[in-house]
Amino acid sequence: MDQGGSRFWQDLETLRKQDLLLPGCVIIADNVLKPGAPLFLWQLCKGAGSREFTTEIISLEEFAMAGVEDWMSVATYHPEAAGARSTSRSAEAPEASKVPKEVLDLEWEAHLVRTMASSPGSVPFEAWAAFSERMKSGMKALGIEPARSMEPRE
Repeated sequence: MDQGGSRFWQDLETLRKQDLLLPGCVIIADNVLKPGAPLFLWQLCKGAGSREFTTEIISLEEFAMAGVEDWMSVATYHPEAAGARSTSRSAEAPEASKVPKEVLDLEWEAHLVRTMASSPGSVPFEAWAAFSERMKSGMKALGIEPARSMEPRE
């Protein structure tokens, strides 16, 4: 997935609901930190998708922006695991569907910077770097952070 991050979760849900995902398929999403896909990450790691996907977040340097962090997510689909756990997690299911206000606030901030980036003048490097750090801090406060880092190529 490399379209607008604000659509990642909606697009993945569409694929899932139309039964277009095979067990074991891998969904890779780019730019989930910068400009960001907070709702997508929340749903995969803590929300509704956490029952059907195992997700790893990888930190890497943003292309052509030395020193600016971005993340990719790698999620593997396991619908059978969700079915097997449904009875033990049924009490958690309503809680998992609630999206915290902090996630929605981060989603709105990502939308704003995405809009600025597509406007004349774009977003200066320093603003991107600061945005990336704010998003990282916000996601960490929600318990979502990378499992590993990929070193930039020389």
